[in-house]
Amino acid sequence: MLDDPVRRNLIERYIAAPTPRDAGKVVAEYARQTGVDKSTIYRILINEGVKRKRISAGGRPRTTSVTTEQIEQIAVLIQQTKKRGGYIRIDYETAIAVAERQGVIPPGSLTVAQLKYYLEQEGLLKRDLLRPPPTIPRRSDYPNQLHQFDWSVCAQWDFGDKGKPLQFVHWSQASDPNKSIQRAKSRQYHLWRGLLVDHYTHAFYLEYFLIPGESAFATIQFLENAWFRHQNEALVFHGLPDRLVADRGPGNTSEMLKNVCRTFGITLIPHATGRPWAKGSVETGHGLIERKFESQLRFDPARDLADLNRRAQDFMIRFQTVNVLGRVSMPRYNFWSQNIADHLRVPPSRELLRAAAISKPETRKVSNFGAISVDGIQFILPPEFKRLAGKRVSVIRNPFQAPNLVVGYEDEYRLARPIRKDHAGFSRDARSVLDTRAALPDHAEAVRQAADAAEPRYAQMQRLTADAKQHVARTLAAQPGRHQLPVQQPPEVKFSRDDARARVISAVPGITAEMKQSLAAEIDGAITMQQIRDLVERYKGLIADVLPKTNLSAG
Repeated sequence: MLDDPVRRNLIERYIAAPTPRDAGKVVAEYARQTGVDKSTIYRILINEGVKRKRISAGGRPRTTSVTTEQIEQIAVLIQQTKKRGGYIRIDYETAIAVAERQGVIPPGSLTVAQLKYYLEQEGLLKRDLLRPPPTIPRRSDYPNQLHQFDWSVCAQWDFGDKGKPLQFVHWSQASDPNKSIQRAKSRQYHLWRGLLVDHYTHAFYLEYFLIPGESAFATIQFLENAWFRHQNEALVFHGLPDRLVADRGPGNTSEMLKNVCRTFGITLIPHATGRPWAKGSVETGHGLIERKFESQLRFDPARDLADLNRRAQDFMIRFQTVNVLGRVSMPRYNFWSQNIADHLRVPPSRELLRAAAISKPETRKVSNFGAISVDGIQFILPPEFKRLAGKRVSVIRNPFQAPNLVVGYEDEYRLARPIRKDHAGFSRDARSVLDTRAALPDHAEAVRQAADAAEPRYAQMQRLTADAKQHVARTLAAQPGRHQLPVQQPPEVKFSRDDARARVISAVPGITAEMKQSLAAEIDGAITMQQIRDLVERYKGLIADVLPKTNLSAG
């Protein structure tokens, strides 16, 4: 086609051309001289190992004062307008205008052609920013080594309840066709699909929930049903994994799921945001279920949740028993059953798993009437904890105990229930204003009342004692040289032990019969007045001033 001397001359002149435009002129000149198409000449150059010189962004732009750092700042600005569906909204002209307003570059220092040229040189064009990062293929070694879990919206939106027509998801109206439509972001109850996939065998468990969105409670409920043995023995896939991969949804990052995984020795691995390929097996499973199962719901909708999950179970069994997994040329259930013998772990009981689903402990202060406030709701403590008024207790949430809370104090835990309100907003457990009984029908409240009654007399005695001490001090100071007068002891008052017992018991109004017997027995066991005083100190030291200050005679 071209003689060797002509070919060598063409290659030398093409390589020596200073710009792509000059190189194109060389090719056009040889095409006229030899009668060979330009495309053929370019193919000859490529076969000879010569890289084609292309004109990029209207030719090499003129020199500009914009630095590489400024170009990178503009690329960051462009990246910030990326939508979840994989689309960058801003164009290059608008990006330059925004960069000029924000002071990133001087006005008029950069054109669109120059920006595209330098972004291409740095690998920061829009197509480069949207390109997913390189990935590494992963392999697992045995079944239940790695499970992948994810939520997605069912194609059938609901069941047409409350007089509303049956609705379906219109993917063309979705902001992100791979996830859900905008309505799914509202807190309305609709159908969600939970999917768990074994990475080694691609065996999967599928279940539907009618919930407002992803939550820790729904996630743990789903995993509980997936990991335990199923009532339908045809559902083969079950057991605890060594590792669990999920996205950073609200349920997957909750302290409840973390505690469950720690309890059963599962390593929870939340992958980075915006990297769905990190759990490619479950993402592929979502697509399979949408094509093979949910596509039929538009023509034969499910009547209710039980009907939908019954159909899902039939599909799971049929598909994983009959359809062949191409990687191993056998059905998923067969492949899982043949290799699970030494790797199957099942939780001891559902109660243990539910007990492990607890939140991070919080602290709350107990009010005077034995209640705590959590999220604006009042919870009444059990009788054992009503003594803790003014102290702080630990509060733990467990979705399986809802609406109750788990309350702990010094390694002792009880359930606290929410206070029920009447139509006027008062607690249903509160006593009527016509009820004149004491607030706390125990001896502690009675002792407090006795102390309150004795307080004025005690204060008066303290004041008289202080006045007497001051009078003695003034008398001694006025008579120097005189010896200190002897202190006259008060006369002893003798009375029987029965009299002492009656005085102590009568000082505690409202005392119960059991408390009266206990107090009388302890007084009878005392030998000296000091022991009687120690006894009173044990009863909060609030009624000591009512006892006569003398020794007891045998009674």
